[in-house]
Amino acid sequence: MFRVSNLEKYFGEQLLFQHVSFVFSRGEKIGIVGPNGSGKTTLLRTIAGLTESDQGSISLPDRVTIGYLPQNLQLDEEMALGEFVLPIFYKAHQEMLKAASILDESAASCDEMLTRYSQAVENFENSGGYVEEIKFQSVMREMELDTLPAERRMATLSGGQRTRAALARVLLMNADLLLLDEPTNNLDLNSIEWLEGFIKNSSAACMIVSHDRFFLDKTCTRILELDSLASRIVSYSGNFSWYRERKDAERVRAERQFKVQQEKIKQLTNDVREVKEQASRTENSTVNDYLRGRSKKVAAKAKAREARLARIIEKEQVGKPRNIEAMRLNITGRELHRSPILRLENVFYSRGQQLLFNSVSADLIGSRRVVLAGKNGSGKTTLLKLIVNELTPLSGEISLKDNIEVCYLPQHQESLPADVSMLQYFQSIDTKQMSESSLRTFLNRFQFSKNDVFKNISMLSQGEKAKLLLASCMIKNPDLLIMDEPTNHLDIPAIESLEKALSAYTGAMIVVTHDRYFAEKIEPHEVWRIENCSLLVSTEPSSPVANLIDRFFFLFR
Repeated sequence: MFRVSNLEKYFGEQLLFQHVSFVFSRGEKIGIVGPNGSGKTTLLRTIAGLTESDQGSISLPDRVTIGYLPQNLQLDEEMALGEFVLPIFYKAHQEMLKAASILDESAASCDEMLTRYSQAVENFENSGGYVEEIKFQSVMREMELDTLPAERRMATLSGGQRTRAALARVLLMNADLLLLDEPTNNLDLNSIEWLEGFIKNSSAACMIVSHDRFFLDKTCTRILELDSLASRIVSYSGNFSWYRERKDAERVRAERQFKVQQEKIKQLTNDVREVKEQASRTENSTVNDYLRGRSKKVAAKAKAREARLARIIEKEQVGKPRNIEAMRLNITGRELHRSPILRLENVFYSRGQQLLFNSVSADLIGSRRVVLAGKNGSGKTTLLKLIVNELTPLSGEISLKDNIEVCYLPQHQESLPADVSMLQYFQSIDTKQMSESSLRTFLNRFQFSKNDVFKNISMLSQGEKAKLLLASCMIKNPDLLIMDEPTNHLDIPAIESLEKALSAYTGAMIVVTHDRYFAEKIEPHEVWRIENCSLLVSTEPSSPVANLIDRFFFLFR
């Protein structure tokens, strides 16, 4: 049994959470949800023993092994991939191979060499031997790292490869408790599906912070919500969809109770006022002792009702339901006619010795919405960069219709300048020349306070940078919106705000996403799938949204 008791944590002067208590057992799969800044990562780090709480305690079984996947990796870049993923096994395996090589090259096998080889074999077997090697190869294959040599240095890996290597490392630890912070970031659908199965079949307890609602539905049996308004935690049995259903029902019930009580308070207030006025009129309009006595009884009745009203207000009143203010997104674009606004003709592109596109052709017609699918490394981001002219095809042509305003939302945030404030950045990209006051009001819709806009971009969290990139797109009102994994680093309320804005967007769209609920909500008309250096186009013009996941699911694989 794992026990968390009365945790309290501040970030500077800001209270993240307090009175956080819950227990969980081996094999339980728990999702942790809450808006950005509510303390989800801090809670994981506290349980992992990497951050101290300001109050409370964590009780774990003896000799428990914890596997922690951080959202932001810090690693030794000179370390070999194999050593990073499975250090004890890798070192023992390398030593055994080295000893075997020396033994083979030796003209005569001496006792010292045989002893060294025997010791290396023993160490290899103690580290798990060939059973561990099979597990290592299996996990590396599912994380799409099996084509990389185990000796390759971590410094040479991409950000996505590093994330998958860190996940492989955690999964191979045989941990009793897995703490996973946004584990689906930078994974393609095949890897996500494999991870879902791994977690469901694992005997370890798992705590998962994720914005991927489909993933939480598939893996979790319980949801813990960090309520940032009350700075506390609330537990819900079931997966994410069941949590959301109960949460919505609770909100409706609380709003109804509040409304009923407000009406009751209003009625009692009016009754007290009317009875007081009646007593006052009788008192002032007569000298008859009997009537004056009656008026005193009416006044006493008014006081009793007034005391009842005060009791309701002080002790029984239902608080007005509070909701975290969501991003207020709005993006408009011209509804384009049914003619090609983007044309790819026989596009050829390679990266070094790796061929990515071989004579790729496709048309984007009018205001159609496209989901771009394919495995990690197939070239999805590269194709988007070719379309927005950040890269140039080696042959072929990519043409855009005249007077089409394009906005590109990249997957990574390096495109943002670090040494300027948010306000300065928007003043530099705002073609409408909005006033400072108007820009600050605009950024407030993305949950940036009027003082936040003076922060340097380098000081922002990944979630805040993701919102800033969204804002930079939406201020342009583009005709063609191109987004590469737009839900990465956004919390669930922000994703749902984005879905709502995109559902009303009338322009064209090309989106790379592995968020299956998001893919459904944006209502795509087509799926472009990159496979074997080709681009396969699937369309369902008669009913673009009905049963989308069932019809298009295989195209995301």
